Amino acid sequence: MNRYFFATLLFWLLSLLSATAQENPRYYVNKQAIDSLGVEYITIHASQQFLSDKVRVELEYGQLNKSLASSETRISDVNGREVVFNSLLEVLNLLARQGYEYVDSFIDPFSNDGKTLKFLLKKLK
Repeated sequence: MNRYFFATLLFWLLSLLSATAQENPRYYVNKQAIDSLGVEYITIHASQQFLSDKVRVELEYGQLNKSLASSETRISDVNGREVVFNSLLEVLNLLARQGYEYVDSFIDPFSNDGKTLKFLLKKLK
């Protein structure tokens, strides 16, 4: 009886821990967690991946960008791998979970193809 109770309790606790760990994973830009950047506004640049329906995103918050170092502006996971998104809505939902809200969007007039969207987001207080 005690074994059954202990095994059930252990299973329940492990399930609870794994569920909370998957709820809100951390995402990074320039090796800093997005939810703790310490800035009020950010912009994201969204462009379609070549020959794909996936979306690539770069995030700027005022960091110093070296030329040809776009990996510093790409959103990455906890392992440092770039995150590629299925849609723009997925990006906005992720950033909402990180504490940001949508303010405005516009086409980047300085992009090479004229199709790069920029989004302005504000940190919720």
